[in-house]
Amino acid sequence: MAVVLQRRIQAQLPAAHGHGIGALHAAPASAAPLFAHAFSQTFWVALVLTGVALAPALLLPMRPPPQRHESREREALAVES
Repeated sequence: MAVVLQRRIQAQLPAAHGHGIGALHAAPASAAPLFAHAFSQTFWVALVLTGVALAPALLLPMRPPPQRHESREREALAVES
């Protein structure tokens, strides 16, 4: 996410090239909307990545598989023999 934010800041403020988040301290107050836009784009990227990760997670089984009791299987085999 830091790379996305840094690239968005560089795209919005070419003068901030190579400074990333550090450019916040040296930027004039008039650059605040540009930084806000960069942060909002990063938020949406994070939200999409969360959705992409959540989709397969919801397909996982909710309960663990039922436990097989080996002792019952042994008893059943013993009775059949």
